[in-house]
Amino acid sequence: NNTGTTTDHSASANQHPNSIKMVACSFTNLQFATHFPHQMQHILPCWSLWQHFPDAKHVFLIRKRRYRYFLNGSAFSRGMSDVMRANGIRILNLRMQIFQQRYSAHHGHNSLLMAHSPRAEGFRAAHPDDMPSLRRKILDFFELSHYADQHCGMTESHDEQGTRSTSRTARDGPAARGASNEKPVRPPRIVIINRNRTRQLLGMHNVSSMVQTELELPYRPPVVFLEDMSFEQQVEVFNNIDILLTPHGAQLTSIPFMQQCSSVIEIFPYGYGREEYYGSLAGLSGVNHSYIYLGTDMVAETKEMDTREGQQAARNPPVCAPAFRMIEAIKIQVGQWRRCCGLDV
Repeated sequence: NNTGTTTDHSASANQHPNSIKMVACSFTNLQFATHFPHQMQHILPCWSLWQHFPDAKHVFLIRKRRYRYFLNGSAFSRGMSDVMRANGIRILNLRMQIFQQRYSAHHGHNSLLMAHSPRAEGFRAAHPDDMPSLRRKILDFFELSHYADQHCGMTESHDEQGTRSTSRTARDGPAARGASNEKPVRPPRIVIINRNRTRQLLGMHNVSSMVQTELELPYRPPVVFLEDMSFEQQVEVFNNIDILLTPHGAQLTSIPFMQQCSSVIEIFPYGYGREEYYGSLAGLSGVNHSYIYLGTDMVAETKEMDTREGQQAARNPPVCAPAFRMIEAIKIQVGQWRRCCGLDV
């Protein structure tokens, strides 16, 4: 279970919070500005900084030639920019130095805090509550705040599959605080999220049927594609997953919208292993992370493929994972989910 990592901010000074009137955070790595997982890598540390100065004005700086990609790119990017602006964060296409000069000319520099968020190998936050606070703001923005107070294994309403429910999150520590003696009224919600392009998992509808049979589920786990969904739809999908099976990919950027006590099973193709990347995001989100690697030695085989051509060869083709390994992994995570929710006591 990954715990995530905290981060330090590179700032212009160590000013007292009460003296700060403006906090500007800069998106510095232009190479990855168009890919929304890397955008989220920058947004989260900036969000941490803004949370530390709640009474100041907040600005997110993006250089001009990448500005339009953030505002008008993927559904995730557009959704996040809408959420940020709704929470009073201005998004400007200015370099940090130019913004600093303009602000200082009118207000002086003592009330300005400047920071940048360099790209790292995983996701970072300054405080354990920063990711949950961002999740709450996003749920509020889309009027989905009812998902914030769900109870593991408990159902208020069903969809046609009988899988939608209200469940307690592990943010409230259900197992640690003592589980409810009330009998659960639903099984875990198992979902397979697949990809239409690179790393598409083959045979997932057959695997879904096998999972239903092996676990004696009253429903067939759905196979979902996110490519044509809005950001709001993606947020709602992830809030209704207890066990997620999916290949490595950008769709995992929505891990923070899963309930705590939920689990991710990430599938890596031969020669491509980056378990710490989304593992760190899961850790910050209170979500259990596990993975299946379709090789024998992840470190050695990933290093062997560590060229541009090698990574493309490893990352791009469809993925054929043994059904028995996926089913066994799901069974393990169902057990973890039940223990976390306190359903086995």
